[in-house]
Amino acid sequence: MTGLSVSPFIEEWLDAITQNFEFVQTFEQPSNATPKKRAAKFEYRHSMTTPPPSTLSGQSRRRPASPTKWQRFESEDGNNGEIGWLEGNDDQTPRSNVSQRLPNTNAPPIPFRGFSVPSITPSQSPSLVSGSSNQSPSVAGSERSQARSGRTKSPVKSANSLWALDLPVIYTPMGDDAVQMLPGDVKDLFRSIEEITMDHLEVIPSEIRKDVEAIIPRAARKDDWFRNAQKSPAAHHETPEDETTYPRSHKPQSPLDISLHELDLLRDIGNKSKNCEIRACAEVTWNMLVHQPLFEHALAGHATVQAEPALTAKIMAPFSPATSGRGGGRVIENKMVDFCFTLWLNEGKPRQLEGDDSASSTDASLMSAIANRVWAQPPDAQSVNQTGYPPLQFAPIACNIETKTSTAQQGGQLQLSVWTAAWYQRILKLVPDGVAQHGIITLPLLHIVGHDWRLSFACWRRDRIEIVGELALGDTRTLLGLYTLVAVVRKIGDWVATDYRRWIEKVFLE
Repeated sequence: MTGLSVSPFIEEWLDAITQNFEFVQTFEQPSNATPKKRAAKFEYRHSMTTPPPSTLSGQSRRRPASPTKWQRFESEDGNNGEIGWLEGNDDQTPRSNVSQRLPNTNAPPIPFRGFSVPSITPSQSPSLVSGSSNQSPSVAGSERSQARSGRTKSPVKSANSLWALDLPVIYTPMGDDAVQMLPGDVKDLFRSIEEITMDHLEVIPSEIRKDVEAIIPRAARKDDWFRNAQKSPAAHHETPEDETTYPRSHKPQSPLDISLHELDLLRDIGNKSKNCEIRACAEVTWNMLVHQPLFEHALAGHATVQAEPALTAKIMAPFSPATSGRGGGRVIENKMVDFCFTLWLNEGKPRQLEGDDSASSTDASLMSAIANRVWAQPPDAQSVNQTGYPPLQFAPIACNIETKTSTAQQGGQLQLSVWTAAWYQRILKLVPDGVAQHGIITLPLLHIVGHDWRLSFACWRRDRIEIVGELALGDTRTLLGLYTLVAVVRKIGDWVATDYRRWIEKVFLE
């Protein structure tokens, strides 16, 4: 039978059943137990149980069985951007919890032969889902996450939001005598950094003075800018030609070559930072091209200090700053930072294996003490820090860094504050006896906005965290600013390897 002769056959069948046909539209309110149940269903009641058999084909056409489907689900932390997969039943159609769409109730009804269906407007129809029908998927996902966790989060919109924390975070501007405002564990660090930033004392190696004067003419009158060769942090003794060691390397060895290499590197970083500003690059581009290379260069001489990118390091639930209902929520919205300076022991390995002499026995012993304390914690809290991010699991954080572009200046201090408050919560729970005896050390905080770098200090005052700042450090616009930043980062690295390490040894070993 051809397609032209099929149409009359269908027309006759439809005309025959019109009088006995009843159309009923019902709506069902989906329950929480079955969130993917169809919101609307159509029932057809007619006297004919089945339509007449078609003579198009003598054999029935059977739809092939569907392969095993997979179902998207939301991550436990409510992050709609993270997708997991679970194996579903063969007879279920997979649907995304994030991108489900409600029926278009404003569309005209489908016409049926022999009768009409009244249009249903949104105001006349019952709600198809719990909550508003025009609610965005992201809001719905957030509410589902809150329902699962049982804790309402409140966003951090200003510094006033930090007062609502159970352990409040308070900002205090640096006065004329900032040293008197700081605890004793960072007074010397602050004095040395202040001298560097104010007077640029000994930030440039003297071996390349003529090169620098060609770039910065006023450097000819600034003897204090240049440090002696023996004070260079990267200076090495030259190897006599008859004592060549193998394998050979093109890495600079002499103080002059090392200084020239640093000059070339900093000029390159400066050019890239200007290019990032001109092209309005994103944060991640600044971090890759400017900040990470500068950190790695400045800390190259510190074997036990690591600059760790932390863009994906999330705060674990037990250490999320809590408000006990103040400020409209019970848990402050978690914030992440861009980098952390950490105490890097035993190459990050929690234990020293037999025959492994890559790290000193002192470093291995301290790392073992940290790892044993971490492994003794509950499963959801096994980290020396406030995050379960693997590179930070056994490396104590000593300095937090948040970067922002010049077009997004707001929020950097708030992110640093929430992240740092969570770190204090972690330390209080991890080593309560050590804290009771030795207190909690002050943490330096770096806030980078575009080219400009600023320093503040998070001070533990037992009933609050006081952040004292900010001190302008330097910038990446000029060569002098870059040399100044390198000198500051090296001072912080010295402090991490000495004062901070001594505090870690006290709270974990005594």
